[in-house]
Amino acid sequence: TGLGFDNSHFVNTKENLQVLASYFYKDINVSGWKNLENIDLSKLYLENTKFDRACLKNANFKSAILHDVDFNEAILESAKFIFADLTDADLRDADLRGADLKGAHLRDADLRGADLTDADLRDADLTDADLRGANLRGADLKGADLTGANLIKADLTNTVLEVVL
Repeated sequence: TGLGFDNSHFVNTKENLQVLASYFYKDINVSGWKNLENIDLSKLYLENTKFDRACLKNANFKSAILHDVDFNEAILESAKFIFADLTDADLRDADLRGADLKGAHLRDADLRGADLTDADLRDADLTDADLRGANLRGADLKGADLTGANLIKADLTNTVLEVVL
């Protein structure tokens, strides 16, 4: 029941997605789109949107509401999620190398197998997030809330952690 464009005459461009996102606030399906680099979707409400396997390098999701969004296997290298709300988001096996997630809400997010190498997660809320097998090499987690987060087999090599007592 989502709004999808896989089998229509709609041209898959980032400009068209920006227009769609301004009119429709949920259930957009852009799975596998490869041309969404540098797109600006900041401050939008995109609940249940499917971005799985999409290429979103350098995308701007600053302060966006992204509840239950599917970013499974998406390329999100250097994307900006500053203060974005990714509650219950599916980020399994996503490429988040160098992503900026400062102050992001990742409560109950599924980040299994995600590559967060050199990501900025300062002050992020990772409460109950699933980070099993995630690559956090060189990530900055200062001030992040990891209460209940599952870090089994996560690579924390050179990760910056701040211990709060």
